[in-house]
This record gives sequence, structure tokens and C-alpha cells, in this order.
Amino acid sequence: MDLRLLRYFVALADEQHFGRAAEKLGITPPTLTVQIQTLERALGTVLVIRKGKKISLSAAGQRFLVETRATLRQAEKAERIAREAARGEIATIALAYLMQAAMSGFISEAIATFSKEHPGVSFRLQRLETIPALRAIADGSVDVGFTRAPVRYPAELTGFSIKRDPLWAAVPTDHPLAKRKALSMSDLAEMRYLAPAIEAEIGFRGNIAEIAPVGGPQISAGSAADIVSVLVLVGAGQGATLVSEPVTRVAVPNVAFRPMRGLKAGAERVVIYRSSENSPAVLRFIETMREIAAKA
Repeated sequence: MDLRLLRYFVALADEQHFGRAAEKLGITPPTLTVQIQTLERALGTVLVIRKGKKISLSAAGQRFLVETRATLRQAEKAERIAREAARGEIATIALAYLMQAAMSGFISEAIATFSKEHPGVSFRLQRLETIPALRAIADGSVDVGFTRAPVRYPAELTGFSIKRDPLWAAVPTDHPLAKRKALSMSDLAEMRYLAPAIEAEIGFRGNIAEIAPVGGPQISAGSAADIVSVLVLVGAGQGATLVSEPVTRVAVPNVAFRPMRGLKAGAERVVIYRSSENSPAVLRFIETMREIAAKA
């Protein structure tokens, strides 16, 4: 039904006079009369009882007025929401993150900073390892990913670096190495090196090989699905692993974290998103993250 006819009817009901209602609407009384008659024909009932220059509403008209006011309020709300969404003021942004990114505090800071100026935007968070996160961003089920830097970005994705975190060793607390204040790659040479399967997919094995000296630890990728599971194996005395500094804030029984010395490389955290992204809210959130990363 034409909302314009509903607005005409409400104006007439408020003024109870065709002349005054027409003036309020900026149309002529005859035009208003024709429009009300059109509305009545469409509904198949009389809405307005005419008494000379004044009018009153029929029983159907009184009931219709209540519903019409509610309909117009909802329509106005829908229009406002659509405009706000177009400006990026109302939206839901889906985020995927690694545990390392969550522990760093960057995600919390970015959301808090963004929400101060965009309170109508909500966030949906999901923990995903790097490869699943890349796939989710590409297929549109996730908007932004906080991941470890991939060897190369898929063609439809792009991103920027947040920070490069120093690497720490995770060893069993009852191992002699846990008594040292800092470790080197050569210290781990006799230990089995544990790595999640997903890390092998994005070239983590190669990254470790680059920084490990000859005779360094033997890498055993695929031992567990994620870094927390790997730390459980470390606590069980199955080997050692390297983690980025934010992960050391997680308490895992029988696991000791020690800083690594002599390493030039570190764990690079990045923000990844679609190259073709056109959502105003997502683009503004990305800009917020760039500003925070630049200050880090």
C-alpha cells in the first residue's frame, strides 16, 4: 500500500478538516478528497464520515488509524536504519582471530576505539586458524581476520602488518632448560619440536628452518590442531615449541615460557580483508586498525 495515502489519512484524522489537512500536506482539498476515496476503495470500507466541512472517523477508520500510525513509525525506522547502514553507522562486522592476536590486546583496543564513534556497529567474533580464516574471508562469511602473516596473500585478499612479536620457547617445567632465563635454537637441538598442522600449511616449517641453525630441533608438524593443544603436549613432556610473546600470558600446566635469544625473525601478526571490500562500516574499522597499528 502506498505510504503516501497513509500519511494523507493520518493528517486528515489529526485535523478533522479537509481544508486544514490539505494545507498541512501542501495539496489542494479536492486532491486530498480523491486520495482518501482511493484509499477507501482499496480497503473496501468507509474510513471517513463527512459532516459538512468537518469529518469524523468510522469505527473501521478509528481502528485503521491506530495501525496506520504504527506502520508509518516502522517505515520511518526502516528508512532511518537503511540510511545509517549506508553510512556505516549500523552493521555487524564478523571477525576471525588467532589466540595470539586476542592475547595481544589489539582486537579489544580496536573494537573499543571504533565503538566510541560507531556505537551502532556490533561485532561477531570467531576463533579460526590462519588457513580457515583466509577461506572464510574469501567466501564472505568473515569480514576481517587477525592472523599470522601468510607466505603470500590469496589473489582476492590483502592486508597489512600489525606487529612482529618476539618468539618465546615453551618447554616442560621439569626439563633442565626450564631452569634457564633465556634459550637459543641450539638449546632446543635435542628436543622434538612440536607444531600445529595448520602452521605447516602456511610455511611455518620453512620459517623455523630459516632461523634454526644446522643441527637444530627436528620439526614434528601436525602433532595437534592448534597451539593450545600443542602446549598441552609440551606440558606432557612430548617436546618443545615456539610461540609469539602474547601466548605466554596463557597459563598451561607444566609449561614454562622462556624468551629466545639470537633470533632475527619474529611472529608477524597481520590484518587481512577482501581487496574488493565495499562495506562502509568494515572500511572504517580497517582504517581504525591502521591508525592503532601505526602508533604501536
